[in-house]
Amino acid sequence: MNDIISINRQFLTMARDASKARSGELLTGLSRGVLDRLAQMSLEEIFSRVHEAKRVADLEALVGKLQRKRG
Repeated sequence: MNDIISINRQFLTMARDASKARSGELLTGLSRGVLDRLAQMSLEEIFSRVHEAKRVADLEALVGKLQRKRG
């Protein structure tokens, strides 16, 4: 899971840099609105969001596992 965190962190950092370019949407596949939001965020905020997303993914995996057990 640490690899996923690292990849997400690298992508969002790259997307933040790409947000300054006119071609940011093409480079990242993200909408201009998302890029504009990333441009306003500090790296600390971005890294915090990456860890939040990991916690949500962990919870979703746990719920899925519990649902499969219940049948």
